[in-house]
Amino acid sequence: MAKRKRILETVFVSLCLALGVCLIFFTVDMMRNSSVGTADHSAKGEDRNYHVLVLGRAENAAFIKQVYEGASDASEKYRAVVECYVPGLEAEDISLAQMLNYASCVNVDGIIAFIDPDVEELNAPIRSDGTPIPLISVGFYSQNVPQACFIGTNYSELGKKIASRILSLSDSSTTIYIVTPSGSMSRNYSTLMNGMHDSLSLRPNLNYANVDSGRVNVARNLSETTGDILYVCLTEEDTINTVQDALYGNQDNRAHILGFGTNSTIDVYFEKGLIDELVYVDPGKIGEIAMDELFEFRNTGHANSYIAADVKVRSAHAEKN
Repeated sequence: MAKRKRILETVFVSLCLALGVCLIFFTVDMMRNSSVGTADHSAKGEDRNYHVLVLGRAENAAFIKQVYEGASDASEKYRAVVECYVPGLEAEDISLAQMLNYASCVNVDGIIAFIDPDVEELNAPIRSDGTPIPLISVGFYSQNVPQACFIGTNYSELGKKIASRILSLSDSSTTIYIVTPSGSMSRNYSTLMNGMHDSLSLRPNLNYANVDSGRVNVARNLSETTGDILYVCLTEEDTINTVQDALYGNQDNRAHILGFGTNSTIDVYFEKGLIDELVYVDPGKIGEIAMDELFEFRNTGHANSYIAADVKVRSAHAEKN
């Protein structure tokens, strides 16, 4: 009886191990087949010694791709091959934890990962020989992520930068609507708004108000005022939606837009003159800095724990001159 029990226990453990291996290979296969992957496969890549993976979820694909491009630009000086893996569809819902498991399975030398605001905790990625894999995080900061360095936005300074552009684009006759993202109650958002309002309060008689992103109505607002209107957008999504709304209700060109972010759609709108100015954080530069910090950590065992990414401005008026 005891012998039979031991045999059953052995079979059960073997099945569990087999299932675990199958799950790992399934995740790896899923990543390979369903992800948008790019890599540096140039002739010089053959003698490169390091493999760096840029990871993130589908909803952040545009930003992550630009981070990857910046990391690729810096790859040659570190003799590294850089690859980018992002799920092809948001519906696939491959978690960041699964992506880090994949990175561990393929024994990468470093990871640059976009961290979502809902990420609460992640296990440290480890190579098959037990060596920890350095992780550089971008996006949203979480103290529960085992990162060597976080590269992100100083939201107070971002708020002040947006305020300075508002003051530059408006005068006492301008009605200003600050488009606030629906449901935005995060600490980062509060810090941004506080920095912006503190700067705007320095100009007396400034005519501005907050408007929920779901309640923007350019045609109605234009009918209620005789002067110019300036819409201030704080996200890429609200920038695109506000431009599209303005296309149908701005025949006399009194509605102006201060946009935020950079992606292919926003760039097209900007080039067509539908956006007056863009405030954005340069994802490509973040990728370059991430590579510097990654190899600083590999070479010395330490890196800057936090780096604030530069905030930049594109002005339609300046680019026409």
